[in-house]
Amino acid sequence: MNNYQNVQTTWRRGSGLIDWTYNLFVESTLEEFLPNSSLTPLSIFGGRGLRDLPDNLVVKSPLEKFLNSPSNSPLPMGKRLGRLLLTDPSIRRLWIVERIERLVKTLDDFARVEDVTVDTRSCGEETFVIEDWQGTQSRLKLRNWLTKTDDVVNIDFTLTLQCVTPGDRDIPEELAIKSGGNISIFVELDDDGELDTTTPSPIWLTFGLDVDIYAPLSWGEQRDNTKLAQLNGSRLSAFLHRLEEDIPGEFLGVDAPDYQDLVNRYGFLGVSHRP
Repeated sequence: MNNYQNVQTTWRRGSGLIDWTYNLFVESTLEEFLPNSSLTPLSIFGGRGLRDLPDNLVVKSPLEKFLNSPSNSPLPMGKRLGRLLLTDPSIRRLWIVERIERLVKTLDDFARVEDVTVDTRSCGEETFVIEDWQGTQSRLKLRNWLTKTDDVVNIDFTLTLQCVTPGDRDIPEELAIKSGGNISIFVELDDDGELDTTTPSPIWLTFGLDVDIYAPLSWGEQRDNTKLAQLNGSRLSAFLHRLEEDIPGEFLGVDAPDYQDLVNRYGFLGVSHRP
């Protein structure tokens, strides 16, 4: 039996073994929406000031009412304006595109995209599908479609995990685990198709693992998975840090019913560390 077959016995597959959840509707100033991007605030508004926004870009009445009237809100104007802008579909779709761009970059050496499906309120499940992700070509195809679509409610990515095994003579070898995880972005729209701001997290993200190769104590045929957990824990931990810092996302919680007291916001305890 070769090493690949040996290591398989120390971890298992299963749907939704561990799920991390993040709020993407975080308080931020307008300038924080699209930094380091061609989609800067000024380019979105055609280089004009906020009071000169074109009528066809933003719903005029709530925005102008907000800008031209005194406020009793304790939030700084930038933060309140940021939340208001995301309720406008034409602004929100650009914001979502930028989150997707950042998300793909955060994968780095941790995983690669296999496929993506997008659900919309008007057309239902799998309104848009890329069955075989082809890097930049697929990323641009998704980007172009999202910039024209206002009622996205779910974007789901299937991931191939890029892991490491001991290999022959303990020389590390790369191991690709197809369909080992997934990332979903949810946009909560109300009955009128508007962003549901009555909930504290109307735009949120989940990252799920369908394998426990990162767990030192797995549910594989042989439960001692320490070696693989040590080899791969830092990749998982670094990725979870990037989700919070680079998207950015506010950590809400982790659901791992079969791994109680073994998992936290940055991976499995005892083996995960940020390099």
